[in-house]
Amino acid sequence: MLLLLLTVLSGAGSPVAGRESPSPVLASPARTVAGYLGVVARQPGILSAAQVDRAAALRDRLPTAGRDRLDTVLAAASPAVQGYLAAAFAAGHSVAEIGSFAATVKGRSPYWLRSRLRPIDAMGAGAVQFRGSRIGQYNDTTCGPTAVLAARMYVDPLYALYLTTGGQPDTVEESEERFRQRLAGEEQQIHDDTDVLWPQLAGTPPWGLSTRLSRDPAALGSRYRWRPALPVPGADRAVLRQALTAANRGLPVPVLIGDVVPRHYVLLLRHDDAGAWFYEPTAAEIVVVPRRDLERRDFGRLGYPRLAGVILPSAGSDPEERS
Repeated sequence: MLLLLLTVLSGAGSPVAGRESPSPVLASPARTVAGYLGVVARQPGILSAAQVDRAAALRDRLPTAGRDRLDTVLAAASPAVQGYLAAAFAAGHSVAEIGSFAATVKGRSPYWLRSRLRPIDAMGAGAVQFRGSRIGQYNDTTCGPTAVLAARMYVDPLYALYLTTGGQPDTVEESEERFRQRLAGEEQQIHDDTDVLWPQLAGTPPWGLSTRLSRDPAALGSRYRWRPALPVPGADRAVLRQALTAANRGLPVPVLIGDVVPRHYVLLLRHDDAGAWFYEPTAAEIVVVPRRDLERRDFGRLGYPRLAGVILPSAGSDPEERS
């Protein structure tokens, strides 16, 4: 019974290989950002609504000299680079870090930028990898920590640069072997952090993930909380709709799925007419769950069919305001 309880409350393992439609919800308008950061933020497809809101809040806290320095760095960068710099600022990095980041990526090709700064991207289905190595969980109990890692890589280009190159591109740190070592080490560190007073062999409890995300830059100023899909009519549809709403704003959402009991974490990245786009950490792939499957709340394409719950972000709850 204890083993069953541990499995029910956690996302312990990985996959072996209603009638109403949860209709799409448009992202709420993002706030206006002043200065050259606002010019970048208004470019279509650069920042999500959540990133624009976060960038605006962070810019408002800067002294005048800091705002001017940020705008100068952005204005001097190429259009291909500007979006990554703005995303890194929205993820909580300082103006000094943005300046160093700009110098590191100056003159790099769009392919170089995408492969090292946004290797997890929901613009296309298929394998997620770097230098031939998949970006996935390294053992059967780290799907939850890998979802946390993927969430931050998805929104924080500087974090992605650290994992892919060690922050030292064009050196041995960018090798496939060093990348695999950093990836496994980071997953284990997150596992240790999210499984305090909890057996790691039982996976990761939802409250461990929510606590980590709430203080991590991947939260983009939001507090994450566990929302189970209770066994009552309509509960799973309501939880799914909330998750899709958050993803539409650009907030990655860990989702716990299973069969009789919860078993596996995946990461919801975005939602469109094709369906919901997930990062699945066991196969290290971007997988699309079609709209017809969402209507049935059938997640079999991700390894398990049933929605157990989501780690849901709350928009507009800035960490500094909470403290």
